[in-house]
Amino acid sequence: MNWIDNADSYICPACGEEVSNPANLNFTCPKCGFVAEKDKPVVSKVMSEQRLIDANKLNCLLGIAEKDIYVKYWLDRMPTIDPETLPIVRELREKLERVTGELDSYKMFFENITKCGDCNDCGKSATCEFVPKVGQTTRYNCPLWTGR
Repeated sequence: MNWIDNADSYICPACGEEVSNPANLNFTCPKCGFVAEKDKPVVSKVMSEQRLIDANKLNCLLGIAEKDIYVKYWLDRMPTIDPETLPIVRELREKLERVTGELDSYKMFFENITKCGDCNDCGKSATCEFVPKVGQTTRYNCPLWTGR
């Protein structure tokens, strides 16, 4: 079924509602919600591949959509993409979880090291044989360490 052309208006074939221009209503009858088969959005194979849209082109289209009801109609019916369903997003989330876990373990390790005494605050640093020379790494968690 299609809209019935009545010269200066259109008639809904489902309910008989007279509409001046169905395009202004996104080709949908305001009374019963009828949409002709030819006016329903067509999802082609290309559209179903869920490709991302260039943001600049989308902004341009949205600017046009404010003026052109036909462009707005098709933009409203374009398929949307849930980023979480994209394989690259899932892969990056897994890597982020792994790296965050590693970071947390390094933080705990560093905190444990800084809690332990080292050669710089040892009470035996004047007599200890393990005191590092200038430029050498200090010992941490040394069994010979005593507080000052």
